[in-house]
Amino acid sequence: MQENQTRTMIIFYRNETQINEIVETLEDLEKTFILKSDIFLYEKDDRFNSKFITFKLLLVEGEEERDKLYELRIKLINRKAKTNTFFTINALNRISLQEIGEIDPTYRINWNKYRNRILMLVSDKENKDRKYLVSNKIKKLGRIYKDKECWLIENYEKEL
Repeated sequence: MQENQTRTMIIFYRNETQINEIVETLEDLEKTFILKSDIFLYEKDDRFNSKFITFKLLLVEGEEERDKLYELRIKLINRKAKTNTFFTINALNRISLQEIGEIDPTYRINWNKYRNRILMLVSDKENKDRKYLVSNKIKKLGRIYKDKECWLIENYEKEL
């Protein structure tokens, strides 16, 4: 039997999404999972200016949990805390491929190049099999946390 793991997760939202819609997602999330951290709200600086939240979940292996992850559009993400860089493993592989010509898990990435960014692979609109690396600047908008039974948001005014 595999032991439970705490993992960093991400959910993307349209820019026009209101905080009450995000709170509804969090309430739904709590019905199935154990949240292991506060939730952080970010804005991705791209032409769509989309929002996303990050949080840590205690994951257990089970069909109900997998279905809920899919239903709520929750994805696994990694974070380099020192530079506040969010990334997928596929994005790291692409950086290695672009910089040294091969995928090398021992390749040391210069994280300062990616400070306050989110790194992901995105499908080409014309050819879904072709993916390209996207590196978007991010800004923390606030921290969402639960105080007793009420969800609260602490806003940040400055960019990281």
